[in-house]
Amino acid sequence: MSPFEGKKILLILSGSIACFKAAALLSLLKKSGAEIKTVTTSSALKFIGEATLEGLSGNKNYSETFEPGRMMEHIELSKWADLILVYPASANLIGQWANGLASDLASTLLIATEEQKPVYCAPAMNSKMWAHQAVQKNIETLESFGVRILEPEWGQLACGEVGPGRILEPESVIEIIKNMTGENSEKKSILITYGGTTESIDSVRYISNFSTGETGRRLSEYLSFKGHHVFTLRGERAARAKGSIDLGVFGGFEDIHQKIKTTLNEKAFDVVIHMAAVSDYSLEKIMDETLTEQKQRSKLSSDNRLLLQLKPNMKILNQIKEYSKSSQQPLVVGFKLTAQANPKDVENAVEKVFKAGGVDFVVHNDLQSIGSDAHRFSIFDKLKAVEQGQTKEQLFSGLETVILTKCSRNLNQQRSSENALNP
Repeated sequence: MSPFEGKKILLILSGSIACFKAAALLSLLKKSGAEIKTVTTSSALKFIGEATLEGLSGNKNYSETFEPGRMMEHIELSKWADLILVYPASANLIGQWANGLASDLASTLLIATEEQKPVYCAPAMNSKMWAHQAVQKNIETLESFGVRILEPEWGQLACGEVGPGRILEPESVIEIIKNMTGENSEKKSILITYGGTTESIDSVRYISNFSTGETGRRLSEYLSFKGHHVFTLRGERAARAKGSIDLGVFGGFEDIHQKIKTTLNEKAFDVVIHMAAVSDYSLEKIMDETLTEQKQRSKLSSDNRLLLQLKPNMKILNQIKEYSKSSQQPLVVGFKLTAQANPKDVENAVEKVFKAGGVDFVVHNDLQSIGSDAHRFSIFDKLKAVEQGQTKEQLFSGLETVILTKCSRNLNQQRSSENALNP
């Protein structure tokens, strides 16, 4: 059965020549079994007629905020919809939406939409407009709200230029939303931490590691694209993941520790993937050559030698289940990086992580086997490797497979227990 069968979809059109493609999208959605209502801005009606939209959808088109007898339509339409799709989304509507400006029915409706409702946005505009920092900032804001951005393609634009800004084709939109919806039981709420910590020495210096957070960003985007509800906590130097809900950035060990603890206490997750490269040490004190302790001033002098005394940090990975507010503890995935380790060393390193407790799967990498493309990995369930591969894409797919398999197995065990208690 089509994932759109019986779904109520609200299609919002804003001013763009790409409005003509909305007619094709509407037709495809209708054939897939969806019930569709349309909302247009006044600019959209310059490019497409209401008769076309009403003929294809079988429903009235809505465009006026103050239409007699329909003053609360922005609330009612939002409540009615199972899914909202803005296609095409102009720079103007994106700007209104991101900044909470409600100047017409479309923008008012989007701002009045419940946070948990799935909302998709397909931008369409000139390449220079799409690249403008104000537009990109607004896109990031919408993503932080949980809006899923269907990024425009590179191609020939209506203005004659070639570049990014061309709206996704209707068939591509259908496929992406299919991937993101599907069976609810298969879609998980996932917290991913990624990027490296930075332990401050003074206001301009810190101790850190080589982690860029790039693999974590890409994993977050992959799982989000597959329809999972992804939340991220990332290092200060790590790029934010598109399609996920960004819960903010962390600095040093104490910062990430408190943010993970608070997040797990406030929200329940099915899965926690702890990829963050957390420093094993924090700065305890700074001393000069005479072993006199120095205060962490705004900027320490570089004229003298300094001795940095470090203290070991606890392992956050082992505490994740304990911090979780959910009665059903999350599935926890940890990572272990070795350097030029032989098979026995790898086995010992992975075993040590499992013995510390609180983890369901461990992903092992060796520093010598990872790079921009190559990414040899093994996913361990206790001491047995359940998935192995050579690339990041294989890692992402493998992680989703083991997560869904484990969650399904846990659910079946829970149901069996409930049936045993209630024969």
